[in-house]
Amino acid sequence: MSQKLTEIIGCAIALCIVLFYFIKRERIRKHGFNVTGEIIGFHTDSERSKYAIIRFKTLSGEIIEKKYHATVGFKTKIGDQVPIVYNPARPANFYINSYWERLIILLAIAIIIAVSLAVLL
Repeated sequence: MSQKLTEIIGCAIALCIVLFYFIKRERIRKHGFNVTGEIIGFHTDSERSKYAIIRFKTLSGEIIEKKYHATVGFKTKIGDQVPIVYNPARPANFYINSYWERLIILLAIAIIIAVSLAVLL
């Protein structure tokens, strides 16, 4: 297989993954419930990425406490309040509802498309 074809396939796979993640988040945003969560701790992995542990209460009164799946900023601290959108059918599926969270996904899509176009040309 040629190197160019391998690069195109790699870009296509990366784009599919990011689009899947974006569509999943948009479904939660469209059908989910908005609540306020609190950062109650942090977890740092072996690559020194900092993940927040977030607690929030669903509208039905269930307490959800879970490590957030994306890294958080350096200025974030324990006790910070964060806007949460969660899936009512599966409340453990949630995300922080912020402008930056959405912008990062759109930026990743744009970068993958730009790299794909550069490979094609």
